[in-house]
Amino acid sequence: MKLNKKSSAQSAADAIEHSSYWGLFQLKESLRQRSVYWQSYLGAHHFASLGAGEDVKQSQTQHALARLEWMLDEAREQISGLFSREEFALLAHHVQGEFNATRSGYDYAAGICTELQIDFEHLEESEHASLLKRLLALTASQSAALSDAIEVGWHSGPFGQFFDTVEELGISFK
Repeated sequence: MKLNKKSSAQSAADAIEHSSYWGLFQLKESLRQRSVYWQSYLGAHHFASLGAGEDVKQSQTQHALARLEWMLDEAREQISGLFSREEFALLAHHVQGEFNATRSGYDYAAGICTELQIDFEHLEESEHASLLKRLLALTASQSAALSDAIEVGWHSGPFGQFFDTVEELGISFK
């Protein structure tokens, strides 16, 4: 009997480790695919007068991240109270922790329609019409804040922590 318990525990540990490696692979792949964005950004923000050292690149990256965080904070405030816990759970289930730098409100709506087999032409008749309309109305920064919150919540630990993590980011639920 002890062998079974140890075997089950080892299987769970192996699954978690595999999940961690898979998540890291997804993150690296997403960064590889999106490298054109950050390379373009750093290229446009290379100031010869500052030099070309790693400290300059690090400083540029830190400033870019500070601006990104400021924009995300503003957008989080704008989407706060826009979605219910059930809607956030549906969106998180749809995304499944996937790292994606460019998911728009339209991408979310189209994915939900596909997953729930909702004909886009009959959107009004769907029980999810309100959610889909709100997704379609999101600005780029609001979509980025939604993607960021789902990603951070999903990877925060057990799913029970998901909603607490999203709220810690400043997003409340309706």
